[in-house]
Amino acid sequence: MAKRGDVRTVDGSRYVLQGEPLRWHRADEDLAPAVLDALHIGEALDDLHAGQAKNPEMVRAGLVEDLDAFVAKHGAPDSNKALRAWLAQPSMPNVDGVGPAEHGIRVDDARRRAARLLGAVGDDGSYSDLVTGGNRAGGAASLDTMATKLSLEAGGFTVDQLGMVAAPDAVLDHLFASPAYAVAALEAQLGERLCHRGRGGPGR
Repeated sequence: MAKRGDVRTVDGSRYVLQGEPLRWHRADEDLAPAVLDALHIGEALDDLHAGQAKNPEMVRAGLVEDLDAFVAKHGAPDSNKALRAWLAQPSMPNVDGVGPAEHGIRVDDARRRAARLLGAVGDDGSYSDLVTGGNRAGGAASLDTMATKLSLEAGGFTVDQLGMVAAPDAVLDHLFASPAYAVAALEAQLGERLCHRGRGGPGR
């Protein structure tokens, strides 16, 4: 039998049993920070999955940073209690003029987006192929993703910095074979630095 303070979810809306006499009242609670961050990241994952990202490399570079920040702040998505609880019983704040059926669709879409994080971050902390751009043919897409990220952060990168993604010879082969990169000599250094020719980015 239901008692005061019980919570139930109907069509994505959360209700609390309270008042005198007891009645089910809609509870428009603020979403937990981990859920809000998951929804934000999930939108970018959705765009990549649907092939709707206008610049996949830039989106992936942003996703790596966003996921790094999520894990640092909230821990692994699969282990975050607030996110897991919300996914088990999702709800969204109600919007004026939106009926129950449409609200239910909004909640289902939000749950699907947030759930993408569980597949984006592996048990070992690695990111999925959707995030890195990796594929069965090789790691070229992962190299491009890391190159873009380093270019955004530091204006360029070295072969050694990309060594975490692939062997140095493979890195060099990919970089010199692609028109997306240029070599820039650095003053007071004997080495060379590679710049990514992204839209509006370094080396263009």
